[in-house]
Amino acid sequence: MDTHSQIKLQVRRAVYSDAFNLWSIRNHSLVRKFSFNKKIIKFTDHKKWLEQFLKQNNNLLYILEKRSLPGHEWNSIGYCRYAFLVDKYLVSIAIHPDSWNKGFATYLLRETLNLVRLSGKTIYAEIIPDNKMSLHLFLKNKFVEDSFLKDRIIL
Repeated sequence: MDTHSQIKLQVRRAVYSDAFNLWSIRNHSLVRKFSFNKKIIKFTDHKKWLEQFLKQNNNLLYILEKRSLPGHEWNSIGYCRYAFLVDKYLVSIAIHPDSWNKGFATYLLRETLNLVRLSGKTIYAEIIPDNKMSLHLFLKNKFVEDSFLKDRIIL
């Protein structure tokens, strides 16, 4: 994706050294607002969770990085997580609010879906009903509403 001629994006698998950048995105107040768990995550707890998540072979975690100019550093602006649960993947995505409404979530979701769909496993999402941006993102990417519970929409 090239929203501006100089901006470059890359998607890569997450590694443990991404812990701080992931934690920073996960703990942003606007990201927490649309999370099922609203509580701030302690960094020590996040590192333990990340280590365990990455150890499980079927789990997948991708990082979206942006570089504004050639030769500049790559900056993490979002992630897409696929938690393997029994025989399917639960997908969740977060983009740092400074990068909202620029097409980055669509880019990240499409790139990772192309990779994960090769597994042949079902992929679903659970979304808080108030999270209109996320609902729109998933519906735009061919997810279909399966059920509506009091606290979540399952696609």
